[in-house]
Amino acid sequence: MSRFRLASFWLVAGLAAAVIVQIADVKAVRCQTPKSTGGSTPGKLEYQRACARCHGDDGKGGGPTGAASAAKTQDLTLLAKHNGGVFPERKILRVIHNTEPIAAHGPREQPVWGKGFSLRLNVATGASNLPGSSAQIDYRVRQLTQYLKSIQEK
Repeated sequence: MSRFRLASFWLVAGLAAAVIVQIADVKAVRCQTPKSTGGSTPGKLEYQRACARCHGDDGKGGGPTGAASAAKTQDLTLLAKHNGGVFPERKILRVIHNTEPIAAHGPREQPVWGKGFSLRLNVATGASNLPGSSAQIDYRVRQLTQYLKSIQEK
């Protein structure tokens, strides 16, 4: 009987440690929704924070990190043109949430832009109405998507 209690103790202790690590990880990745400043929209600020270092300030693929990459960085101003003139919003949402992984963006659980757009993290912890909550992440992703749509070449 004491072996059962000892095993139960270690199981509960392990689960408690896992929960503590998860909570600490969530606190580290929460980010505030950018506010419009000096002509920059929230979507443009999200883009500058998460995408510009590879795709460039103009979205054409000339960012400093992208230039060092072995693969050619995609020109994000041509997304609609390469999709029959229609902006591929659903695909972009999957790419941002990293549910449609792209090798250059890094592993699914840790994309190059970090965990800032991770719905899985927020759903797993039950975060609600907090910086980084699912509702706020959805807002930020929609702003980023609208910005990408606004820079498409005609």
